Amino acid sequence: MRKKNLRVGLFLPALLTYGGGVEKYFIELARNLTERGAEVNLITIDEASSQKIVKLWSLYYGQKVAVTQRETKAEVSRKIGLANWHSIPLRKMKSLLKKNQVIYVKNEFYDLFLLKLMGLKNLPPIVVGVHTAIKIPFVGCFHNKLHNFLYASPLYRWLLRGAGLVQVPNRDDQRLIEERFGLKAILIHHPFEAETTGISRVKSELIGTHRCLRFLFVGRFVEQKGIDILFAVIKALSTEKIFSKLHFRLAGQGDNQVYQREAVNLGKEFENVDYLGYVPNSKIGRHYSWTDIVLVPSRHETVNFVVLEAGAAGRVVIASDIPGPREIIVDRKTGFLINLSVEAFVKKIEELFRIKEQEPAALAKIGRAARKQVTANFNPQKIYQQFERMLLSVAKEAL
Repeated sequence: MRKKNLRVGLFLPALLTYGGGVEKYFIELARNLTERGAEVNLITIDEASSQKIVKLWSLYYGQKVAVTQRETKAEVSRKIGLANWHSIPLRKMKSLLKKNQVIYVKNEFYDLFLLKLMGLKNLPPIVVGVHTAIKIPFVGCFHNKLHNFLYASPLYRWLLRGAGLVQVPNRDDQRLIEERFGLKAILIHHPFEAETTGISRVKSELIGTHRCLRFLFVGRFVEQKGIDILFAVIKALSTEKIFSKLHFRLAGQGDNQVYQREAVNLGKEFENVDYLGYVPNSKIGRHYSWTDIVLVPSRHETVNFVVLEAGAAGRVVIASDIPGPREIIVDRKTGFLINLSVEAFVKKIEELFRIKEQEPAALAKIGRAARKQVTANFNPQKIYQQFERMLLSVAKEAL
């Protein structure tokens, strides 16, 4: 974007210090677009506004929601680079958004509703990026049913109306957006930078060479990530003869204290289960280096950074066969896509244990293929160039 002087507003009504996948995405997007010559305004809410929003979320989920700030403001500022970060009250956002030539916002119901309240006619053209599942494939609880109802409703269709373009990270969501809403959707994968976590230095040849077959889970301890399924898988395997030759590490935390306690209790009950708590991005590379296989039992995703991290580290992934992982993994060649059930995960783990015992080189081969694919298909430079062209085209159409 050098010499093009494009002014981009990245609108994220959340706390960047939360440290989740979406926050990480917006931080890296802001830094990279700035480095390409754009003037980037990353517009987020302040802590006082966040507390008010958390109360609304608590009503929506039917339970108290707490927001944990996993990163400091200094860390976030360093990662953003030369982009402008505005942490401001909601009432001041409209005037700042109007100063840009194009606005990028995630497809969250709440985010789009705020823009509608501001009046889209008074704002620059909008690009909506799909970061929240439009359709949850495994419904289960009432909240997921409500989610699917809202994101298929005329109200959500109205919220999307007026968007200049919809950007999606996978082909499943591209088809859904075009078929359900009749909107143009452009596929741009989420960029992945392995160097920021030290993952690129992990050696894939070490897979399957240890006495135990090693497993890693990285993610928030929430139902969406399938943490309850993972706990059930470990308990089911604990009755099998091979259990003593399996080793699990659980990295993450969540607002649900029940899951936290269960992770702690599993660590106390089984000496081959380690609960690590939250691990900063800068230190996660050592755990990918330690593991052989990464477990991703998610119920719904748009993209899954853990699958990308594992692939970049040359590790084998066992993931739910859902949008997101399905975009990254070529089944049985760069990882494994399976039905989301305790039985399916147990069966696949037992299968890979047998492979490890008989032909460990086969696991390393899959790991190398995964690394090659992630490096080729999720290259940051290529993807940010695509992003550049997309934003420029939307801005020019509005002139």
